[in-house]
Amino acid sequence: MAWSAPVNPGVGVALGHLKIELDDGDFLGGDLSSEADFESRLGDVSCGGLSCEWEAARLLAEQMADLFSELGRASNVLRDVQAELSLTPPVYARPATESDLSLRIEAVLRGGVEALSCQAAAMYLLDEQTTRLHLRSSYGIDRNAPAESVRELEGATADLEALVGNAVVLENDTLFELWNVPEYGYSAAVCVPIASPTTILGTFWMYSATDRDFSDTETNLIEILAGRLAIELEREMLLRQQSSRPT
Repeated sequence: MAWSAPVNPGVGVALGHLKIELDDGDFLGGDLSSEADFESRLGDVSCGGLSCEWEAARLLAEQMADLFSELGRASNVLRDVQAELSLTPPVYARPATESDLSLRIEAVLRGGVEALSCQAAAMYLLDEQTTRLHLRSSYGIDRNAPAESVRELEGATADLEALVGNAVVLENDTLFELWNVPEYGYSAAVCVPIASPTTILGTFWMYSATDRDFSDTETNLIEILAGRLAIELEREMLLRQQSSRPT
């Protein structure tokens, strides 16, 4: 290798380098142990049948290394700008009606039940005092006779465990009473938190009519569904806050 220069694509990306390598045919013998001897014997360098002076080749390579570094930094800046824009609500956005939001949330619940071959799902949200859990949406559960539409957070063992970040997986109903499961007409259940990085909103329950051992993959999918619910809820809250501000 005759020459190299660092290429820095930006923070979080591995450093690289641009280099010039010479074939053995570029030298016809002699002592090249010192930099002066090395420089004196270079003369012209060739690349792909074209030749140019060594100094010109080195200057061109330096400019290319700077260009690659600048391109990498520009790509990182563009990626950050795109991420910021994705968090900015469009100017034409307006809060959805209660029925629109309910339909979207119910679609998430239905999709989860069907994808996991379960029988029911329910979303419980905390009240403003964070002392109670309210059943806000469900799928597959008798709407006319829910077991508990409002539950005290104190004593809701499974929900409390989920709200601190741990998924609760109950393979059969032998521990339903101990974990204070809100629906007792099923044989297995999973409870995960509905939360954003900054806000805890409630819990998401998935129910199976038969005993089953939910795999890690299935539990991860339930957590992803809970994340989707959190996005829907927070988006609606942000849009309502924006629409309530004076123009």
